[in-house]
Amino acid sequence: MCAVFILVFISLCYYNFLSINILERKLQTLIQTTVDVTKRFHGFYINADSKHYDEGVHFEKIDNGELGIIVKNSGDIHQLNNGMSQLKNEIEEIIGSDLLWTVAVIEKANVAGEVTHFLPLREAYISLDESRHSRNSWISRTIAGESIDKSYRIFNENNVRLTEPYYEKGSSEYIRSILYPVYIDKEIQAIIIVDFKNALIETCINKYNKENHTTLELTDVNHVFSYRFSLPHSITKEKNYISWNFSNIIIQALLFTIIIIIIINVVISFYRKTWKDYYYDSMTGFYRRDHYEPKLNKMTHASVIICDIDHFKSINDTYGHDVGDMVIHEVTKRIRKSIRDTDIAIRWGGEEFVIILPKMKCNDLIHKSEHIRKSVSFGKINEISVTISLGCTHQNPGENIISTLKRADKALYQSKSLGRNKTTFL
Repeated sequence: MCAVFILVFISLCYYNFLSINILERKLQTLIQTTVDVTKRFHGFYINADSKHYDEGVHFEKIDNGELGIIVKNSGDIHQLNNGMSQLKNEIEEIIGSDLLWTVAVIEKANVAGEVTHFLPLREAYISLDESRHSRNSWISRTIAGESIDKSYRIFNENNVRLTEPYYEKGSSEYIRSILYPVYIDKEIQAIIIVDFKNALIETCINKYNKENHTTLELTDVNHVFSYRFSLPHSITKEKNYISWNFSNIIIQALLFTIIIIIIINVVISFYRKTWKDYYYDSMTGFYRRDHYEPKLNKMTHASVIICDIDHFKSINDTYGHDVGDMVIHEVTKRIRKSIRDTDIAIRWGGEEFVIILPKMKCNDLIHKSEHIRKSVSFGKINEISVTISLGCTHQNPGENIISTLKRADKALYQSKSLGRNKTTFL
C-alpha cells in the first residue's frame, strides 16, 4: 500500500505541475477574449448618434439595467445605450454576471466637458465624480496612472491596460479594470472601461480544479513548487503565482490509494474465484478432470493412485444425494490431509479420484496408499462407516501416462474384487 501511495502521490504532483501551464493559458484567454469583445465597441462608439443632455446625472432604461450618465456641462453627447447594453451582455457570457462589476465609458465631449457613462451607476462613482477638481481629471489621471499614450503613435502599439487589483471605496470590493483607449484624429477621445471582481481569477482556478480534479491555488509566495503567471495587457510587476496544495494532494493520494487497493482486491478476488471455478471442482477442491487431463500427457516418472468410495451408490440410495455429497466432501478432505501440497489430486469421476505423486519407491507408494485408506475409514461420516478402495502403480520409463492410469485402474478393480477397503499395487 505504501508503494501505491508514493506512486499516486508523485503522479498527482506531476499532473498538477503540468496543469499549471494549461490553467495560465485559460486565464490569459479569458482576459484576452474580454478585451477582444471590448474592442468591438470601438466602432459603435465613433459612429454613435448624439443627443443633448443638461448638466447633472441622468438615467436611461435599457434591457439589462439602468445606464447612468454624469454630465458636467450641458451639451450633445454620444448615445451609447444600446451598445453598452450589448457589451455588458457579451462580457457576462464570458466571465459571468456575478463577476462583472461595471461597464463604463469616459469621454471628452466637445462642450459638455468630461462625460461618464456607467452601467450600472453606483453611488461610489457619483461621490468620486463630485470630488474631482478639474474637468478632465478622470481621464488625465487614468492616462497617467496606467501609462496610456495621450496621442496615437504607431500601428499595433498596445495601449490596452489591465490594472492591478484595487480597493473600491464605497462598495468594499476589490476590482480589476480593463482600459481600452479610443483615439480620434490621433488624440485620445474616450476610455472604455470594463470592471470585474478580482475574485474572477480565483473563481477560474476553482472551476478548473473542479473540472480537472487538481489542487491548484493562487498565492503571492514564490517557492520551488510555485509558478509565476502573467496576464495579458498588464504592465505592472504583480507577483502572482500558481502552486498546488500539498495537504489536498496528500488527501487525494490517500483516497486514490484506497480506491486502487479496493479495485485491485476486487479484481484479484474475482480472478481467484473465476480461476478456482475453472480449475477446481467446487465440492472437493480437487482439480477438475477436464482441466487437468490434457496436462497429464507431459508427465514422466510419476506415481499414480486411483481411489474409489466403496458402495457409494448404496449411500446415495439409502441416505439421499445431500448426504452423498457430504460423504464425498469429507472423504476428499481426509485425502487432502494425507498427501503433500505438491501432490496433484483430481476428481476423476463422481466418487473416483486420481492422485499424481513424484515417482516413489514401491514400498513408499504402498505405504502412502495405505495411509490414505486408513485416514478415510478412521471415524464415521454422518454416522456412516465409509471406506475406499485403491489401486496404485508407477509410470514406466517411456510409458504414456494414459497407460499408467489404465494399470492403476486395473489395480483398483482388483481391490474391489478382493472385498473392497483394500490397496493393490501393479
